[in-house]
Amino acid sequence: MIAASLVAALTMPFPAQDEAELEKLMKQVSDASGRIGKSTDLSETAKDAELISKLLKESSAFWLKHSKDDATKWSNEGSTGAKELATAAASGNKEAVATASKTGSSPKSVIASEAV
Repeated sequence: MIAASLVAALTMPFPAQDEAELEKLMKQVSDASGRIGKSTDLSETAKDAELISKLLKESSAFWLKHSKDDATKWSNEGSTGAKELATAAASGNKEAVATASKTGSSPKSVIASEAV
């Protein structure tokens, strides 16, 4: 599974309230992840990874509301991984991006590996 994100706003994220909203959110995660996989521009990678981080935080709230502990944990780990990738890409350091992608088999490695 691949995760994606929205452009971060100054407000707190609004969690998906129903499955249709969650589906739209995850489509955005997928789209952003696909862009990361094709991008050679680290600033664009950073923007998309930041978006993925935000969207996964929103999905985490949905899963928490529905008492799905594994999905909540996965979303939180993915959000953290995406944030790490965003920071590495924003630094402009390709080595840092590669390092962010070498996190094992957690969801965050799926996102980060798209950028390498």
